[in-house]
Amino acid sequence: MKLTKYITIACIFSLLACSEPVKVTPLAYPQVFSGETSKTWTIRSIQFLQDGKGTQTFNLDGCVTDDQYVFFNDFEKTYQVKNGASKCDADEPDLIVDSNWSFVNASATLTVIVPILASDALPFIVKEVDKTKLVIDIYFEDRKSSYRINFKTSSGD
Repeated sequence: MKLTKYITIACIFSLLACSEPVKVTPLAYPQVFSGETSKTWTIRSIQFLQDGKGTQTFNLDGCVTDDQYVFFNDFEKTYQVKNGASKCDADEPDLIVDSNWSFVNASATLTVIVPILASDALPFIVKEVDKTKLVIDIYFEDRKSSYRINFKTSSGD
């Protein structure tokens, strides 16, 4: 009986002695999109995916692939799309979109405006993201077909 008591006390002390303080790390995952202050992405390719059929990759003009998609790491989550060096239309403004972006980690949903697809913000599913690559999908209602947009950045922030 005494032996059980001493073993129980020893176990309690050993558990208390081995405990480490819990470090709370704030969620910084959205910084993959925005870097410390801002991050600029460009479209590498756009694909059309359909269940049971091959993937179709669109040939994009240079005036589309040099547009800059800028994610800012500010309180408002500012988002801008700027024309690159070559404009598709000479009358286009330098700033195409001035809006906000949002990301929901639970559903991997990135909501942004991609002017080549729509003039409103759309909910894209993040398929892959790292410091230099971003792949997002937007699904059609049938959930069997989607557009996939592949972005790249030279910034490794």
